[in-house]
Amino acid sequence: MSGRRIIIFTLLSLLHLAAACPENCQCQPEGRGQQVTCTGGELGAIMAGLPHNTARLTIDGLTSTHVLAKADMQRSASASIHQLTISNSAVQTLEDNIFGSTLASLQLLDLSGNSIGTIEAGVFTGLSGLRSLNLSSNSIIDLGQALEPLVSLQRLDLSNNHIDDLKSSTFQTQSNLNYLRLDGNKNIRMLTGAAFQPLSFLSELKVRNCGIFAISDDFLESVKRIRLMDLGDNRLTKFPSSTVFNELQQLKYLYLDGNELLNLVGSQFHDLSLVVLRLSRNRISAISADVFTGLMVEDLDLSENKLLELKGETLQPVAPHLASLNIANNPIRVLHPETFESLHSLETLNISACSLSVIPAKVLSSLHSLNTLDASWNHLQNISEDIIKILKRLRIINLQQNSWLCDCHIMPFRDWLRSRSSIHKLYCLPGRHTSDCSDLKCMAPDELVGERIANLADSEVEQCGASGFKSGLPVPIQISIVLACLLFSLGMLLVTLYLWRRGRTKKELRQMFVKKRKPDSHDDVAEEENQKIDPFENCDNESLKESHRSFVFRNYFDQMVTDPKLLEPTSPSQVAPSESHVLQKDSVYSSNPSLYEASHNSHSIVVGIESAV
Repeated sequence: MSGRRIIIFTLLSLLHLAAACPENCQCQPEGRGQQVTCTGGELGAIMAGLPHNTARLTIDGLTSTHVLAKADMQRSASASIHQLTISNSAVQTLEDNIFGSTLASLQLLDLSGNSIGTIEAGVFTGLSGLRSLNLSSNSIIDLGQALEPLVSLQRLDLSNNHIDDLKSSTFQTQSNLNYLRLDGNKNIRMLTGAAFQPLSFLSELKVRNCGIFAISDDFLESVKRIRLMDLGDNRLTKFPSSTVFNELQQLKYLYLDGNELLNLVGSQFHDLSLVVLRLSRNRISAISADVFTGLMVEDLDLSENKLLELKGETLQPVAPHLASLNIANNPIRVLHPETFESLHSLETLNISACSLSVIPAKVLSSLHSLNTLDASWNHLQNISEDIIKILKRLRIINLQQNSWLCDCHIMPFRDWLRSRSSIHKLYCLPGRHTSDCSDLKCMAPDELVGERIANLADSEVEQCGASGFKSGLPVPIQISIVLACLLFSLGMLLVTLYLWRRGRTKKELRQMFVKKRKPDSHDDVAEEENQKIDPFENCDNESLKESHRSFVFRNYFDQMVTDPKLLEPTSPSQVAPSESHVLQKDSVYSSNPSLYEASHNSHSIVVGIESAV
């Protein structure tokens, strides 16, 4: 009989509990109390029908309720509710002291996803024991003195509202607050110390996507116990002074992704105890060698920046502790062997979308602890045998979307893809493995495009032709080179034209100023003979310019007669007119008696060359 009584009592208890659960709600035992979850309905009816031992009440989507009234809350017979959620219900207004009169033991209050615009000062009166308050996704502009009664508050979520100013009185009584989330309040713009001064125990601060462009030094001085600071998706272009920033000795997690940082200056994170540092989606183009000095970071994210190279000396200070490195989506193009040389503790490496055409084996050979590699979305044409040896010891590999060239060099990689071990290592996304991940396909030559690499026959890839991808320079660089060559050619053309024009002008001037001599004019010859200058007279003063010497010397030999017959006349009267002309010409260019004159006086042939200068 006792067994039957127990069964009957249990059934009656369950029926009683089911009958006590409000309409549109589900009631489930939770420890010594009840967890009630309602969808839709009216607040007054729900509160009136709650079991007396309700500990947690969740209401989603109240019907036609724009005002939370104290009268509706007082209909509850349960005074043991310690967690209350009223979300996504279009609530706009809260009456004064709506919770404190009947729910004084409330520890968690969630009013997220409503349309609350203003909260009066007395709304939270009586909730001195409240530890967590969620007011996210409302339309709050200013909190005023609304939080003043919440002296025990430890967690506060004000994300996705319209708060544009944090006053010094906003958190005046929240000295126990350790978690504050302000994400999505896009008009805060600047963090100052006045509002955060009372938050001496704050350990987690999230101000992502708040339009912040500056951080004051007094703000950092007010949050010296901070452990996690999320400043992502803002408009920061630089850090505060490293002197103040380095005083955050308890800071472990720093998120600066999605800002407008340009460079990382030296010793910016000096002696911080950071474990995670996220700097992705900035505009960082250079990192000084000592920027990570004294840092013991384990997770470093530099992805989606503008880094052209990453030197080994840059990462050397964090080498002993670094376990995860992400440099994806940077225009690096080439990895130097010393880049990861000292990263013996590195376990995860992401080098995807870095425009890499080859991964040297020396780059990965020193990474003895590596187990996860993402090299997807690059320009890799094949994987060398040395790299394959490294891949065999890894656990997760992503090689999707590369420029696989299926010629004879692909054969070692093809053989590895056929092995059973590779199938379980190849992933498309972290934690996601499908058959497509190991289904790598040829991208060249044309006749093999789309063919699975693992299915290639020896006859298809035994020849190494010249076809395939060529790792040329990017189009912008090629255009720049062509333009530079054109400009250089144009400059050379202008210089050539200038020099040609200058030479022509000199020739014209020479023709203009050099007098033409008449062959038969004895007066001119006599006058020129009188004007002759001893070639060795006043040499130091350069009596003849170089151009004059050249002119005289050239014309001298042009007029020289070398035929012996012309040099042996029988008598002075037999000198031919042409010879007389030669004598006259010779006298013009010589300051001494010429060879022709000597031949007439001595009646002998004298062969020699007289200096014209």
